[in-house]
Amino acid sequence: MMWYSTNIGIFFSDGIQIQILPDSILEKFLHNIALYKDQEGKMRVYSSQGSPDLYLINENSLEQITLAREERNRFSQFIRFFSFGNGSDKVYFMSTG
Repeated sequence: MMWYSTNIGIFFSDGIQIQILPDSILEKFLHNIALYKDQEGKMRVYSSQGSPDLYLINENSLEQITLAREERNRFSQFIRFFSFGNGSDKVYFMSTG
């Protein structure tokens, strides 16, 4: 799959058809959205500004990743996300600086 983040939404394609993430998912991010593909090939979307939110994409639905309370309450103009490891050893990092 190919994934594209644009100012009008997030698109994904299998090389034949292009689809867009539904508005019900996109509206959670107020157009401040970024993509991250981890080492296992799983796609995640996260808010790139504002309050940090992180979700795993599961076939047109989102599974919210729980963040520590102190991280959820921060407001930032620039948020970056990355992870290390696989499976149960996966560790997430989010920079809100």
